[in-house]
Amino acid sequence: MKLNSKERFSWNKYSNTKVSPHLDKKTAWNQLLQRIRMYDNEKRTTNTVIKNFIKKIKYWPKLKPTYLHAIGVVLIAFSIISLFNNIYLTNTIRTKATERKILNLADGSVITLHSGSEILYNKGFNETHRKIYLTGEAYFKVQKKDLPFIIQTEHAQITVLGTIFNVRSRSDGFEVGVTEGTVNISNHICAISLRQGQLVQTTSDFNKADVQNIYYNNYPDWLDYKIYCNKTELLEVCSEIQRIFDVRFIFSQPDFENIPLTGIINSSNLVDVLKTLSILTGHDFKLSGDSVTII
Repeated sequence: MKLNSKERFSWNKYSNTKVSPHLDKKTAWNQLLQRIRMYDNEKRTTNTVIKNFIKKIKYWPKLKPTYLHAIGVVLIAFSIISLFNNIYLTNTIRTKATERKILNLADGSVITLHSGSEILYNKGFNETHRKIYLTGEAYFKVQKKDLPFIIQTEHAQITVLGTIFNVRSRSDGFEVGVTEGTVNISNHICAISLRQGQLVQTTSDFNKADVQNIYYNNYPDWLDYKIYCNKTELLEVCSEIQRIFDVRFIFSQPDFENIPLTGIINSSNLVDVLKTLSILTGHDFKLSGDSVTII
C-alpha cells in the first residue's frame, strides 16, 4: 500500500509505539487519525508564525549588506568601549557587612566608608574633576581646593570645596551632617546650605524645613562604634545592627518594629548590643546562629 506524506510521517513516528493488546482496530485507527490531525495543527501553527514574521520584516528598511555589516561593527565597538569604561576608567570601592575602609584619594581627601557601602569615581579624579558616587554611608574629610568636590547620591547632590561631614544615602533614608565648614546640598525641589553643627535627616525628599541641629556630640556615632537613638524606631536600629554584624532580626510580633528607643548603644560587640536593646525595649533578644529573634 502506498502512503502519502502525512501517513508516512505518522507511520515513521508512531510505528514503534506499544499498543495495548485489548485495543481493537477501529480504536487504533481513530487514534492514528487524531495524531495526524495534531501534526496538521502543529504545522499550521508553525506556518502562521513564519508568515506573520515575514509580514513584519518586509516593512523594514531594505539595507544593503555593507550597511548591515557597518551597523554590526558599530554595535560591537560600543560594547567594547562600554566594557573598557567599566573596567579601566572607573574605580569602585565596596565594603561588605562588618567591614569598613579608609580611602586616601589623590587630592588628599580621606573617606571612611561604613559597612555595606560603595563609592565609585572615574579616572582623572583630581585632574579634571572631583566627583564621586556614593551608595551607603561615609565620613568625608575633604581637602580644600578650587575644584569642587561633588558627591552624587540617589537622593541628592552634595557640593563642597573643603570641609568635614557625614553622608548617609540608603533606600530607607538620607542624611547629611556637618562637623566642620559648609556643605551645599540640592535635589529637584531645592538647594540648601548646612553649617557646622547642622544636619538634614529624612526618609524622602528634603527642603529647608528639614534642617536641624545635631543633637549629640561626637557625630557621627558609627565612627566610635556607637548608635545614638532619639525616639528611633527599633526597626531602623536593627537595620543598622544587621549591617555591622551581618545578622538577621526576626520580629515575633509586627508592632515590635515601631518600639521607640532613646539612649546610646555600644556597637563594638553583638552580645552587648543585644543586652542594651533588651534593657531599652523591655523585650528578650534570642541569638541563634546568624538570626536574632525579638520576643
